[in-house]
Amino acid sequence: MIKIDAVQVGPRRRPSRDVSALADSIAEVGLLQPIVVTPSARLVAGYHRLEACKALGWTEIPATVVDLDELGAELAEIDENLIRNDLTELERGRHCIRRQEIHEVLHPDTKAGAAQAAGMNRKLGHNVAVDSTATFAKDAAAKLGVSESTVRQSIQIARDIVPEVQEAIRDTPLADRKDDLLKLSRMDEDEQRDVATAVADKGAASLRDARGGGGMFSSRSVEHYTPEGIVDSVVDCLGAIDLDPCSHDAERSHIPAAKHFVLADDGLTQDWWGRVYMNPPYGREIGTWVAKLVESYEAGAVSAAIALVPARTDTKWWSLIDDHLLCLLRGRLHFTKDAAQGGAPFPSAAFYLGHDWRAFVESFGPLGSVWERVPGV
Repeated sequence: MIKIDAVQVGPRRRPSRDVSALADSIAEVGLLQPIVVTPSARLVAGYHRLEACKALGWTEIPATVVDLDELGAELAEIDENLIRNDLTELERGRHCIRRQEIHEVLHPDTKAGAAQAAGMNRKLGHNVAVDSTATFAKDAAAKLGVSESTVRQSIQIARDIVPEVQEAIRDTPLADRKDDLLKLSRMDEDEQRDVATAVADKGAASLRDARGGGGMFSSRSVEHYTPEGIVDSVVDCLGAIDLDPCSHDAERSHIPAAKHFVLADDGLTQDWWGRVYMNPPYGREIGTWVAKLVESYEAGAVSAAIALVPARTDTKWWSLIDDHLLCLLRGRLHFTKDAAQGGAPFPSAAFYLGHDWRAFVESFGPLGSVWERVPGV
């Protein structure tokens, strides 16, 4: 038995739900399962039992004491929250990313391996956050009873949505809309702040509401659906498309690919093969998609590919691909579902990875000027 007032509740606990029914049960049959604390009386498990006993006026409570250090106690607390509590998707992401931080401290070997991998990516010029997420996701998925993809998506939400935006949407319906949060995480910071402002000023409950009913296809959106004319040129050049690795909708896509990876497939974690057409999300992770395409081509898994990207020569990811043939497309593209917005607010380019340069010139030459970098320059 320990004094209730001595129990220390960690700062990551979300506010308790209504515990009146639990308190009634405890009053009738007693506390069947003790709370769990560390030797310093930090709560590890049993938050709602603790709150119910407080509501009953108890001054002492049965407790099981486990010999955990502070990180071990916090990890156990996070796991209980992730398994038992009705967390929003945003809260789940924040718990997962903290769990990853603790996992890397407790298992530094995984972090060292990740650092080596990250160093290799930096040597290749990749603007990619390669860390121990894959190792951690496997461990966390097994412990929490969810898929590895679910863990990775939760981490993406917490890692890529800027902190001030997370705070702004924390207590809104948007905080529990996973697809919207994943799309929000792919936006640049200014776009994220616009969404947060719309949530605060207009009471927007979804990204569609925040965009004024325009969905995710404004001129600043990360999603820009390929114009039909570009699709025709891609098919002319490649002959056929085996894979569209970042499709918006496999069932209704206008890209005639044999295989589509949609958001839920987490295309960055999949193997790519054959003839690929890639129109990646234009947010902060575009470099990750470009790096994946180049790596897959250089490894021989992808035989030929065309990537439609914004013509941003000042970015790090541009240097990953500028050894390959490109077409600087004339004018500003009118992306599908963006037509009402006018032309895109940026110029576009199509890169070709393959050996049949004549096919690319014939297919894309009418759309713009085709360029090849002079070797050694």
